[in-house]
Amino acid sequence: MQDGLTENPLTRRPRRIVVFADGTGNAFSSQESNVWRLYQALDKRPGVALQLARYIPGVGTSGNAVMRLIDGATGIGVPSNVRKLYRFLCWNWQPGDEIYLFGFSRGAFTVRTLAALVAMQGLMPVHVGDRPVTGAEMDRNAMGAWLAYRTQTAPLVGPGKSVWNPLHWQMNPLISVVRGGRDGFTWAKRRLLGQRLHTEVLEALQPERRAGAVPVRFMGLFDTVEAYGMPVEEFRSVWNRLIWPIRFRNRRCSWVVGKVRHALSLDDERLSFHPIRFDQSPRPDGKPVPETQEVWFAGVHSDVGGGYPNDETAFQPLLWIADEAARQELVFDTDALNRYRARLYPQALIHDSRQGLASVYRYSPRVVGASKAEGGAPVVHQSVIEKMASGADGYAPLGLPPEFRVFPEGGRRSAGLMPSGLVQDEVAVAGLRQLIRRRKATNWVTILCVLALAALPFLTANPPVNDWVRGAGAILGGLVPGWAMLWVESLLANWRVSGPILGVILAIYFSNQSLALRIRDLGRRLWRAG
Repeated sequence: MQDGLTENPLTRRPRRIVVFADGTGNAFSSQESNVWRLYQALDKRPGVALQLARYIPGVGTSGNAVMRLIDGATGIGVPSNVRKLYRFLCWNWQPGDEIYLFGFSRGAFTVRTLAALVAMQGLMPVHVGDRPVTGAEMDRNAMGAWLAYRTQTAPLVGPGKSVWNPLHWQMNPLISVVRGGRDGFTWAKRRLLGQRLHTEVLEALQPERRAGAVPVRFMGLFDTVEAYGMPVEEFRSVWNRLIWPIRFRNRRCSWVVGKVRHALSLDDERLSFHPIRFDQSPRPDGKPVPETQEVWFAGVHSDVGGGYPNDETAFQPLLWIADEAARQELVFDTDALNRYRARLYPQALIHDSRQGLASVYRYSPRVVGASKAEGGAPVVHQSVIEKMASGADGYAPLGLPPEFRVFPEGGRRSAGLMPSGLVQDEVAVAGLRQLIRRRKATNWVTILCVLALAALPFLTANPPVNDWVRGAGAILGGLVPGWAMLWVESLLANWRVSGPILGVILAIYFSNQSLALRIRDLGRRLWRAG
């Protein structure tokens, strides 16, 4: 079944094809994200704006509780979402149409990958001669495009490197063997069933659908993060190198994209959620670098992308992205955008990115880079300065460099200089660095303690237990799921080991609460009038 609509090519007018990919755990049935708000605000009236939209919820929104947990924690559903949106474009795009892409979090990663896939593989055909392709053919061709793209973007060795030199290997060479076996099986199956090979599909593409020929006019993103997440960053690096490539190796925006706007969070403190910024340096192949603007906003990851029940902080980045897209002729419902403008609140609450279960993620406040590849001095939205000046909850971003530019409001698009007379207090900077190092160290100790407790059932046999241990186990058995009883019984039976470890975790927890307050208090002294 097709993912979209078809029209008579002789009577149709060019359309704007708009794709929205939401973030982890975000969907239209849960708390609203900025991606969902943009989709809702888009003018979709037939015959008025000629805009065709497709929204997909983020990973971690499955109806199955187990899959929802796994997908939300790891992002394994991202490739499937990329292919869904790719098929949508393949079915619906025709020459003259303009493509707009929007995404938040892993959804932003999704549309960045989608743009690169379109650039490197083109769009699969909707006709073979005079015959329309079937849904099965489109699925097969889209999968072929995806596999070819992944092989090209995650090779065993980089350009100019020797495959015979183990020092040049970017991943386990067995992965290349597995890929070769997979591709050989696919070739044999298609030959046996009389299906076209992917290379034959590419050779038969119309010129306007080939690699590099399909433009993307605009891409609006909220705080891109890696597709695949793990609480311990080092685990992801090991998995990427030894088991299967999962990291975003290339931070360059696809050359087929015209303009990029990227709203970034200043205040998230999870290492696994550090943003994937764009490499804006000249390309070695001489292809054009898209016009890219990355602007930093106050708040944590979901303060910028939306999703909290009280998320007034999200409306500033939402309106910036919407206004930039409107300048590229995307049509929104003016009343909807005005309702969002009415909810702007400079003193809006900034959330704790490591609250609850999120505390298992590695602690690492964001540091705002200012390299030439990152566009030079970072651009901070005017609302950040207003929040600092208003004294709202003593707000002071920790990761800003000494010099930055300010993106003014009022319709002006260029970034101005930082406020005159505002300088960093060097004593406060040194103190903050020391406190942050201490908190990172205690975070590592906590992770090691949790790993030790998780491994306890597999490292020791449960000794005989007395009545109070059995009683505690019976009580806890009614409070936790059945699969967790293995750990409950082991922790209780080995209380002489687990007790001290739990004590260390508890002590670190209270210590970190104190450190967090000290960091916050010192942060208030970080910026002063020169």
